[in-house]
Amino acid sequence: MAQKKTSSDIYDEAARWVARRDRAPLSEAEEQAFRAWLGSDVRCLGAFTKTHAIMVDADKARALHTLGGVALRSSATRRRLLWAGGGLAAAASVGGVMLANYDNLFPTVLASAKGEIRRLLLSDGSTVILDTESSVSLHFTPSLRSLALLQGRALFEVAKDGARPFVVAVADMHLTTEAATFAIRRDAADLVRVLVKDGSVRLQRAASGKASVLTANSLTTTSASAAAVQPELETVSLKPEEIGRRLSWRQGLLSFNDQTLASAIDEFARYGATRIILDEPSLAQETVTGLFSATDPHGFARAVAAAFHARVSDRGDEIHLYR
Repeated sequence: MAQKKTSSDIYDEAARWVARRDRAPLSEAEEQAFRAWLGSDVRCLGAFTKTHAIMVDADKARALHTLGGVALRSSATRRRLLWAGGGLAAAASVGGVMLANYDNLFPTVLASAKGEIRRLLLSDGSTVILDTESSVSLHFTPSLRSLALLQGRALFEVAKDGARPFVVAVADMHLTTEAATFAIRRDAADLVRVLVKDGSVRLQRAASGKASVLTANSLTTTSASAAAVQPELETVSLKPEEIGRRLSWRQGLLSFNDQTLASAIDEFARYGATRIILDEPSLAQETVTGLFSATDPHGFARAVAAAFHARVSDRGDEIHLYR
């Protein structure tokens, strides 16, 4: 008779599976082995989800503690380095992983609150990460894994399933893959951005039927309108480190690289009720580069003020910057 596994054994196995899934999509054989492991003991699923959540928190902590400084640049040539200090202490609320079993007859809508980063482990082994104020609908059937991005931004870490393609709808487009890691954002300007970290994704517009294959380490931007003028897609290749920077929101962090102060402030507004107001219009086009907690606009404003010889005034739910 086989010796019964201890809880310690199961957690060790869970850690190995979490680490393996984080490196790259599983092969078909590995995916079958993973599913077999999940079904081998009632404790496996709980151990996997808890270990995954712990490692997410660890990634977030490393991002905060290894930050050497925050650089802010003006549109001129001067450059200053500001130490983060306690400015990154309050990152966005990153929720733990929850199991979502959506093999049913009716679509299910999942949403995140303002300032919340929500992680969901789906019944097929895939993971969906919702950015602040984002929502998706899911409808899994025996032949199809169907989702739709309703608003905001989501990252999809797709587990391979040869019997069921993984399809995400956004605007009039459908993005289909067997196994990939990719993020979709629909912003206020009605643009859709698709960032592919690994694997490949097939994008097809419903109106024209035109299809394109989006490959790893790429960013594609297109209009959400079915009547968009040509060219429909604008795709650029990105280095892996740039992909990581653009996905820092998963840890509740905002990463800026020569971004105007005005647009950086708009990003902060997505995560909380406190608004940063520029009383000095000339500050709007100053550019910032650095890593900041998404829910610490006060720390960001103080760093900006120090870099650009400005002053900060807190007025309730408004932070005013002026000279």
